Amino acid sequence: MPSTLAQVLVARLDRLPSVRKRIVQTAAVLGQSFAPALLQAMLPDVTDWANQLATGCQEKLWVAPDAAHGDYTFYHGLLRDAAYDMQLRAQLRTLHQQAGAAMEQLYWDNLSTHAASLAYHYDQAERAERALYWYEQAAGHAAERYANDDALRYYGRGLTLALPHDVSGQVRLLLGREAVHDLVGRRAEQQRDLAQLAALAAEVFPSSTKIEILVRRSNYARRRGDFAPAVEFAAQAMGLEGETTPAGLVARVQQSLARAIWKQGDYEKARNHLQRALQLAEAADDQEIAAQSYMDMGSLALHQGDLHHARAAYLASLAAYRRLQAHKGEVGALAMLGTVCNESRDFAGALDHYLEALTLCRTMGYQYGEQFVTANLGVNYLHMGDYATALHYQQRSLANKRRSGERAAEATVLSSLALIYLHTGQERQALTHCMDAVTIQRECSDRHGLGYSLTYLGHIHAACHEWAQAAQAYREALEVRYALGEQSLAMDTLAGLAHVMAAQHEDAAALTYVDEILDWLAKNGDDGIEFPIQLYWHCYQA
Repeated sequence: MPSTLAQVLVARLDRLPSVRKRIVQTAAVLGQSFAPALLQAMLPDVTDWANQLATGCQEKLWVAPDAAHGDYTFYHGLLRDAAYDMQLRAQLRTLHQQAGAAMEQLYWDNLSTHAASLAYHYDQAERAERALYWYEQAAGHAAERYANDDALRYYGRGLTLALPHDVSGQVRLLLGREAVHDLVGRRAEQQRDLAQLAALAAEVFPSSTKIEILVRRSNYARRRGDFAPAVEFAAQAMGLEGETTPAGLVARVQQSLARAIWKQGDYEKARNHLQRALQLAEAADDQEIAAQSYMDMGSLALHQGDLHHARAAYLASLAAYRRLQAHKGEVGALAMLGTVCNESRDFAGALDHYLEALTLCRTMGYQYGEQFVTANLGVNYLHMGDYATALHYQQRSLANKRRSGERAAEATVLSSLALIYLHTGQERQALTHCMDAVTIQRECSDRHGLGYSLTYLGHIHAACHEWAQAAQAYREALEVRYALGEQSLAMDTLAGLAHVMAAQHEDAAALTYVDEILDWLAKNGDDGIEFPIQLYWHCYQA
């Protein structure tokens, strides 16, 4: 504010009667708008409130509330600023302290919605302990409403105020902030939070907090595609469990271990951990962990081509998340139901699920979820033959995954892009993207993803009439898929190999593969096969 204007406004305020000047200065502490009941609680010695507020309106100090809002608003923001800035710092500290105390008394039955204001007032009053308490409450409340930027700001200020010896307080705030960073996909910031938590973990008691930190580290490592460390962190967490460890936390350890293990291809061991997690969740009546367990069991079934059990598990998960109004979980269940529809060739149904999930993500500010759904939309449009739209979504997804450093997810997108380029006659680009995907998946030990990429690599070499390279890629893909028990997906690969054999006039070998495929189809049907039309065509050609 220009100094001359400030002087004019201060002079105007100085000419007010002393009581009204005091009211204006106190109201200025509450902000541009103020609740009359709160102002009255801060100034209990003022008695003629109706007159004071009405006169203030007449003098254009503030505007009376309308039907929609019960607060008075300063007539001009500059007037409020002048009333605030003209006061000594010591006086402002006192007023902010009074504001916080009055709010706690006045709003005692609904303090969570006022937590941010309480934190601000106690912060300005230099009451660090009270400010820290309310910043933590405000951050949690903001996170529940998916006001993610607000939550991060409150957690950050709380950590600034936390005393060095208050290790448990720092850990609570860091865990809260890490969860928001995970939600919005800020991986570098999430990694820094986890590094601080790891450094503090040695000092933390009880062991349940150490377990929680290890579970978070395991989940982060898995997102990054570092599956071996993910397993190790989860195993360390399991080693810290005792009789007093909450059943829900034990279940989450089992879930983390299962997710990392199945990424390495040990589906049976992963299933055992998931069944244990579900038993613990149901025994503890923990519906959220049960919902996540159903989700994980659905994904395990999907990986093995069991679409019937995958759909049933995802529907159970979706119903549970909706009962809990847990929208993040709801997004995941919807997206995976979309994938089941996609695998079942119900592309319109898949699109409906994906778009519903995408709407939820954007409402929540759930960036990781939006990226996940966007990638799946790209796959859906690929299967529908809309390659331009598929390319648009997958290129966006690739940029997001590279930015967040999620290597395994990056490889999945590269693999899908390779398929798009193959179908649009751009074999060299397809080969480059597919080889990049294979390299990453080997580094991450992502055997499930590797089975897809090697099969696509076979398709690309076959399209280029590079028969020896195609056969080598298909055979390696078959080895991976059979080892994982992914029998339905193996049929896609086997059909590609039959096509290569037929193209090289090795008819006996080609027919042997075709007989194996047809025998399997007669017993199991074509559910879980990625490209059934291509499979039938290759069998027919052979």
